[in-house]
Amino acid sequence: MQNRSLTHARWNRLATYRHPTVRDVAFVLACPQLVESSETLRITEALPNQGKAEEELEWLQGLDESPQLVEKWMEEHGKHRKGDRRLGIYYSDLVEFVLQSCPSFDYGHMCTGVQVNGTKRRQDGAAALTTLGEFDVLLELRNEYESKNTLEHWEMTVKFLLHVDSYRENGLPPVPLMCPLNTFLGPHKAENLLDRTERLQRQLRLSKEPAAMRIIEENFEASEMEIKTMAHIQGYLFYHVHFWAQHHCYLETSIAPDKTQLLKINPKHWHGWWVHAGDVHVLGELFPGSKWHVVPKLRWLSPVVMISGHEEELLSLEDLIDMLSQLAMDSSKRGTWRQQRLLLAEMTPNPDLHDGVWIESSRGFVVEQGWPQEPLPLGTLE
Repeated sequence: MQNRSLTHARWNRLATYRHPTVRDVAFVLACPQLVESSETLRITEALPNQGKAEEELEWLQGLDESPQLVEKWMEEHGKHRKGDRRLGIYYSDLVEFVLQSCPSFDYGHMCTGVQVNGTKRRQDGAAALTTLGEFDVLLELRNEYESKNTLEHWEMTVKFLLHVDSYRENGLPPVPLMCPLNTFLGPHKAENLLDRTERLQRQLRLSKEPAAMRIIEENFEASEMEIKTMAHIQGYLFYHVHFWAQHHCYLETSIAPDKTQLLKINPKHWHGWWVHAGDVHVLGELFPGSKWHVVPKLRWLSPVVMISGHEEELLSLEDLIDMLSQLAMDSSKRGTWRQQRLLLAEMTPNPDLHDGVWIESSRGFVVEQGWPQEPLPLGTLE
């Protein structure tokens, strides 16, 4: 069965793993970067398997057969199990697990989550301790062909952003679609993709600080290394459901780089759709016969797999519409709207996988009617 949301074979393979945490580990290895490298922000490649793709797949299959290995590591080392339940923390734990455990990688030494402290002068002239930042990843790469190794400083993020530019009540934007980075908003509009990339640029300057260099020298032979900084930006971009329905099979040629910006969207990014709550009925026309699942935030990374016997947890379109109506009434009473912004998985049966399961065939956000309300990033909607 061809996946409707993503034409990437790597994404489809994720659904073949039974254990959800193993699927999330596979996401870290498979997901493309959201933006391409540029002079202003160097982007890591998809985690390099150094020609060992078959070994990598065998490792993942072994984890799926014995998921207690990754569960034990997350329990002992994972920050999200220590009280912080944010998706970004869980994602950083997964990246650290992959770098430490996947046999594809060969490095000398790695540090993660290293806080950098420095001093600044208070108004009274006294020196005060302050936090300058934190290294997400410091990774020493061995180089058998050079006399010295390379130290890479990574700053990481995973994002789920909705494209909002050029949509009209009637009609669709022209193709190819221009995609400035500030037209991709988080569902709660706290930031956009341009904000995030600019923040990563600031974070990557941390390794230039004298206090940061002292920490690097304590952990690595920095004087004998070339230090490279790069961003690691994975996730999904979501397009209005009508645009996505017409162009998702060839989205790589349906979007055009914004030549006014140095950073450009990676045409191979993973993607989905978004729809206003009042228009959810169109999902029945686009996806006849499908069921629906509201995805908990910690399960946003990889495709949903619903094992046989749990079908009652899936929603019909009518059930989904009723649920959204109730959420709208509750939100109106409370004067809050965030609870109406949900990630949905379109679920279809696949009797050939895992002795009969429902798997995610596409994914999209449902947002309240009128989203996004003002204020918007400068230069988005006309």
